[in-house]
Amino acid sequence: MANKTTHVIVPARHPLFKRALYVLLAVVLLAGGWGVFDYGRSRAGFDSQAARAARDALATRILDLEADNKRLSGQNAVLEQAREIDRHAYEEVDHTLAALQDELLELKQEAAFYRRLVNASEGEKGLQIESVKLQREGESPVLRYRLVLTQYVTPPSLVQGEVRMTLNGLRNGTQAELSQQELLGGDKTALIFKFRHFQELAGSLTLPEGFVPLRLQLRVLPRDGAKSPVERSYSWTELFS
Repeated sequence: MANKTTHVIVPARHPLFKRALYVLLAVVLLAGGWGVFDYGRSRAGFDSQAARAARDALATRILDLEADNKRLSGQNAVLEQAREIDRHAYEEVDHTLAALQDELLELKQEAAFYRRLVNASEGEKGLQIESVKLQREGESPVLRYRLVLTQYVTPPSLVQGEVRMTLNGLRNGTQAELSQQELLGGDKTALIFKFRHFQELAGSLTLPEGFVPLRLQLRVLPRDGAKSPVERSYSWTELFS
């Protein structure tokens, strides 16, 4: 009797079925893992709901702080603008005050001139060196000078010309003289005047290193030959009084 062969037919699984099975298994493992992790956190005293509430509170606080920062930035901009306006106002006041002081000084000089004109004797009339003063600028070798020329005549006539200055002193222990060009420097070294009553000439002069000044010589040279030149000599110390 011949043997009978038995065949077992295993139906083939569709590839999509295997893939779905793997995905389902992964989801189950992840869910289980997260459950175990969350359980562990809760056992350790971690409260997920409390953490979310704290996170939400922090997010709200951040929004509040950003709003406050924006508001304060706006206020700061307004204050800066107000401060800038105040600064310009103060500068304008300073300029106005300086202009008024200059005008007051000019009026005082004019009043003094007319007072001297009324009281001047015959020998004092004509072109005069009213005053010459020097002012130091800190430790700098640069000095500010202010020279005032006057003319006591009636009726006042126009006088014009130039002033020449020289400075006598010592250099390395030897007598020396500085010319006007050396004192004033630069291209503009001529001191030109033109006035009827009085005029102020101001500027700066520079002393070379190692020079010891002693006397300043001034010569006022009118262009009108009918007017006599005026010469004055000043000791260095009296120029600062």
